[in-house]
Amino acid sequence: MRIMKIPRGIKSAAAAVFLTVPTAATQTVIMARAPWWALPVRSMETSALWALGISAVVALLLLRGARGVYWIIVASGALWVFFGALVAIRTRNPGMGFLTIFVGVYFGLLTSWVRYEFGRSFFDPAMSWFEGAPRPIPAIACDLMVGDKSLRMKVSRLDEEGAFLFGKKIVKTAQKTELLFRFRDREIRCTGIPMIAFKRASEGVGFRFEGNTPDQKKDLGDFIETLRGEGYV
Repeated sequence: MRIMKIPRGIKSAAAAVFLTVPTAATQTVIMARAPWWALPVRSMETSALWALGISAVVALLLLRGARGVYWIIVASGALWVFFGALVAIRTRNPGMGFLTIFVGVYFGLLTSWVRYEFGRSFFDPAMSWFEGAPRPIPAIACDLMVGDKSLRMKVSRLDEEGAFLFGKKIVKTAQKTELLFRFRDREIRCTGIPMIAFKRASEGVGFRFEGNTPDQKKDLGDFIETLRGEGYV
């Protein structure tokens, strides 16, 4: 997959990853049971630097659209909670217990957030790693129009946020593009911005709908509701 435009949600999730830095430093203080006037500064710096380095790697993978980063976050959160709970029980440290609960909630929300962002219609073609192309939605097609060029594409995902299109070849574009969806005798015209592209046995691109008028949004919404009513999306 090649990211053409990073969604705002993924940028925000990448920034939220760095909350682990002050959390790691705070955990060091709680584990040492240190008063505010005698903080273990060197240990805090070490913990914060480790958290910063790992967070930077995770954030970079998020911004590159690496799907495996989800499992890295899940594993990191599970290990942090497990060892935090173990230390809290063995040392009978209630502060460590409360911090571990906070860490568990934080990682739970972060993993849900990342999973949601990576699962959006314009970011996920719903294609398994071993497949060369997504599965097309029957009876739905889309004409991708760039300038005087037009290319008929298949549709693997479609909702109010965007769509994922694919075919043997796509029109290369990084700009706002006009899309013409067809279903039986209905045609819906809208515009979208390319977000992510792939090239395997087929080529595909995910579009986020943007720059459409209220009438276009309404027509698109009615079109999608019709498809849902018939079980296509």
